[in-house]
Amino acid sequence: MPEFVNLEMGWSGQGWMDPMPSTPPPPPPAPEPVAEPPKRSRAIVAAAVVSVAADRVAKAVKKAVGKAKRAVKKEQRRIKVKRAVGKVKAKAAVGKAKVKRAVKKVAKKAKARQTVRKAKRTVRKVVRQAKRAARKK
Repeated sequence: MPEFVNLEMGWSGQGWMDPMPSTPPPPPPAPEPVAEPPKRSRAIVAAAVVSVAADRVAKAVKKAVGKAKRAVKKEQRRIKVKRAVGKVKAKAAVGKAKVKRAVKKVAKKAKARQTVRKAKRTVRKVVRQAKRAARKK
């Protein structure tokens, strides 16, 4: 056990302690000095500012173009829907007119049927009366 002479080890209140060296660890290496960034001239700073501004303007223009495209597409969809609705209404109007004509035709036939039935009834009545009169004589 001669190698553990400089190490403390044993039981503590929180559990078994691993051997710890009695000498402190070596200090970490010193950080390297950071070189100062070179000073920029006013022209370079101005160019950077203009570049940033141009990027922002380009982004705003791109956003506006996208918004306009979406608005155009929305309007086109609205127009397509409007046309489709117009076509459906036109077809419905044609269908409605056909239905109206058919109803009139049926009503006309029904009226004609009623007239024919009435005429037949009248003829039957006259024939019955004639038969009764012939029997009585």
